Amino acid sequence: ECKNLSCMKFDDNQIRSIPKGIGKLKASLCWLGLERNFVVVFPPELSNMEFLEVFNVSRNGLEPDIRTVLDRGLDCLLAYMRKWSQVEYEGRVNLEWKGELLWEPFKEMPTSLWHYAGTLRIIDLNENSVRFIPQNISL
Repeated sequence: ECKNLSCMKFDDNQIRSIPKGIGKLKASLCWLGLERNFVVVFPPELSNMEFLEVFNVSRNGLEPDIRTVLDRGLDCLLAYMRKWSQVEYEGRVNLEWKGELLWEPFKEMPTSLWHYAGTLRIIDLNENSVRFIPQNISL
């Protein structure tokens, strides 16, 4: 195990996902570079990073909701990922917007929900600006 890594740079590769094991580096990882790869979502374990200061993922085809919160900064992304980290254990995610969240209200269903479709039982999107429920919600 390389549990003392503080910097990982994987720019210009063909990486498609970040492994859940990244959580084991929560006390040491300060820099994670994944520019120009194929990462579209992040594992919930990313939300537990204690010292991550640099997170470069530009030019990846990120899901729209992930891009929206990441554009507001790393703190915003980590807060959003903490919301999703509860799905595995509780089967629910609370994204109710009361003006207290770091990101703007959602205008569409968060695409991250499709990655948790097998375990997600409850999604709370009260007080957002969602305009429609996707046609394929039950597929």
